[in-house]
Amino acid sequence: MSKTDKSSKAKTKKHMKVSKKNKIIIAVSIVLAVLICFSYVAMQIGLPAKVLTGAKIVKTTDGKEKTVKRIPIVEMNYYFTIAANQLMAYGSGIDASQLDEVCDPNTGKTYRDVLWEEAASSAQGDYLLYEEAMNSGFKPSCTDRYVELQVDSVRQTCDYMNALRGTNMTADQYLQSTYGTGMTMQIYRRIMRRTAVIEEFSAYLQQTTMVPNQETVQKKFDESPETYTFVNYQLYFVSAELPEETTEEEKTKLLAEAEKKAHKIADNCKDVEEFQKRALEFSSDDYKERFEKGEVTMAKTGGTKANLTNASPEFAEMCFNPEAKPLTTMVFKDSEDQGYFAAMFEEAYIKEDPTASYRVIVLRNGALSDMTASEEEKAAAIQEAHKDAEELMAKATSEDEFIKLAKENSEDMNSFTRGGYYEGVTQNSFSPVDPGDGSEPKLSDADQKLVDWLFDSSRKAGDMIIIDSGSSVNLYYFHDTAPAWMASLRAQMASENYTTWANGIVSNPIYSVIVNHGLIDFFS
Repeated sequence: MSKTDKSSKAKTKKHMKVSKKNKIIIAVSIVLAVLICFSYVAMQIGLPAKVLTGAKIVKTTDGKEKTVKRIPIVEMNYYFTIAANQLMAYGSGIDASQLDEVCDPNTGKTYRDVLWEEAASSAQGDYLLYEEAMNSGFKPSCTDRYVELQVDSVRQTCDYMNALRGTNMTADQYLQSTYGTGMTMQIYRRIMRRTAVIEEFSAYLQQTTMVPNQETVQKKFDESPETYTFVNYQLYFVSAELPEETTEEEKTKLLAEAEKKAHKIADNCKDVEEFQKRALEFSSDDYKERFEKGEVTMAKTGGTKANLTNASPEFAEMCFNPEAKPLTTMVFKDSEDQGYFAAMFEEAYIKEDPTASYRVIVLRNGALSDMTASEEEKAAAIQEAHKDAEELMAKATSEDEFIKLAKENSEDMNSFTRGGYYEGVTQNSFSPVDPGDGSEPKLSDADQKLVDWLFDSSRKAGDMIIIDSGSSVNLYYFHDTAPAWMASLRAQMASENYTTWANGIVSNPIYSVIVNHGLIDFFS
């Protein structure tokens, strides 16, 4: 082989090596470019928050741990936002800029740390209650409807914010601005589905298995009747009018004078009228004027033992003593040591007024919800809705069937997950309306008709009635009646029974939740 051929061959090999190396570089560059683009897009759409685990629920059995649920970062952000909003909404004085401040000097925990703990606890609770509901044989029937209503609410809020700010956010973008990166309508639906099942299951239990029978309610009442007793009384405060700066001697003198005045009001007082007349003798002109106008009152109604004990344990003890005589008076110092109260016990009573429990299906078609609809259109809509109510009434052959129909059809957003259930309703639960003609306020025709029907002595469980109102047609189903004290105590006991049961589920020590703060902090 000639030197020229060898040289040519060497050059070819060298070229091939360079070419191969270039191809590798190009391939690697393309892969890197794709990865960079993918990473950029992934971060933009919040993919890491959607797929990476923000927390995990662990079940420990016989010392062995098993992860039973992985909660993605995006869902943990949702629970964190709910917890943070609650903290900032209830007068804590904390805003978003203060979340990293220490709130517990003993542990060094910040508000953010505490909120993540609450978020983790809520996520665990929701998961365990949802699993309990689904494994119990309970069959939710309004989940899809509940979810769609929540989704509609998000879209309406998004539209409102766009109109207010002149923006063009999508619903997903609005959700991300509220709950953090990665949140989408699909994920929101998933969370709302869990919430719907839990809410419906909770309502079901508190209307069925958790409700105590009448004998149990009576036994609970008999254990502590004063707990369910209320008192009416008269109360007037005689201020010692202490200066901002005063000596103990001067303070003692002024308090003694206030006590003396209080005794002049209370001692040997025969009735309410005399009590008020005496009190006004020691009051300012401003107080007298406001009293005459009804802007202030000495009459106190519906006092509980707990309320009165806070003011004066001695007065509370007297009022709730079964042997206490009406119009008995007492004088006692206020808890802040600023003066004395003159008080007169009037009466103690148990709320025996009748209450009713019922279910309702509210029907409201488009025209009835449209403020621009004409009277003729609304009248036609009422007729159509009334016909629908008659069809539903024919189908409601039992309370269970009515519950199902309410969950599927009622437009009452406050009650449809409860099967339209309302309890403890009294005749005073309905607010009078001003007729606009100068006459006294009175109940609307629809409310008056409902009151007359509910509290008719012949009413029995399973009775139904259709009542047309100006904005809806309502189909009612009568459940039962009970004295106010019994209805209130029954509802309280059902709620307590549910809370005890639910706490047993969510606080089961075999379950724990572990938060992945590193991933959450990086990808949120």
